[in-house]
Order: sequence, then structure tokens, then C-alpha cells
Amino acid sequence: MAINESENLNILLQSAELKQESVLSNIRSLDIKASIILAFFGVLFIPSVDIFQWTIRKNELIYLKFSPGISIIIGIIFCLLALFPQKIVSFPYLSILKDIYHKGINPNQLKAELFSYYEMACMKNRKLSRKKLIFINIAFIFLIISLIIIILFFIFKGEIDV
Repeated sequence: MAINESENLNILLQSAELKQESVLSNIRSLDIKASIILAFFGVLFIPSVDIFQWTIRKNELIYLKFSPGISIIIGIIFCLLALFPQKIVSFPYLSILKDIYHKGINPNQLKAELFSYYEMACMKNRKLSRKKLIFINIAFIFLIISLIIIILFFIFKGEIDV
């Protein structure tokens, strides 16, 4: 049984739509992860303010109390960069589809145009998700660093605080 060109284009178009939806779902999940990390930074900000109010005995270590706050601020900046509204290419514009329809293009050509649009959109959205993932990974590293610094400060509080 031979499959005609229209059925091939239908299969390609459906696979491109599924691939595009998968990439968009990945971007949404990355936004959720960035929001969760941002919430953890908000929780860690309170102990860092407490550390900022401590007095340190040795003057050469006075700037050490700024380290948790600075690492939290840097992490928040990377979280916001990951969440910053960036252009996601999702579906073809209706005006473009309307123009194509009025030009009298046959259905197979329309399906081929839609397929190429979805493929191009998928590539652009993958680049966006990679960039978001890099920002989220950097923010997560700063979250761990901030947590370790705060824990160390509270462990050695008796030796630091006067």
C-alpha cells in the first residue's frame, strides 16, 4: 500500500506539532524551576540579613558578612534572567495563514509551509530553553553556595559574634 504525499505531509506536520509542544512544555517546566529557586533565595535572604547585623571581631574579616547577601543577589539576578519575558515562537500568525489561503496555495503546499514554520519555531525555542537552563544552573550553584555560607556562619556564630 503506497502512502501519498498528502499523508506524508500530515505525518510530518503532526510530528512537528508534537515536537513543538514538547519544547514549549520544557520551557514551562524551566520557568517553574526558576520560580522555585527564586523562592528559596527569598527564604535564605532573612538569615543573610541577620548575618549582616552581626559584629565581627577581626576588622580584616568585616567584609565576610556581606558574602551571603551578595551571592543571594547574584543568584536572584540569574533567576530573573531565566524568567525574564523572552519571545517564544509558538504558532503561526493568523494573518500569515490568511494571506497564504487567499493566494490560493493548495493544501499540500500549506502543510509544507506549516511544517517548515514548526521546525523553525522548534529550533528557536530550543535555543531559548538552553539559555534558560544555563541561567537556572548558575542560579542553583549560587543557591548552594549561599546555603553553605549561611550554615557555616551559624555554626561559627559563637566565634564570630561579640
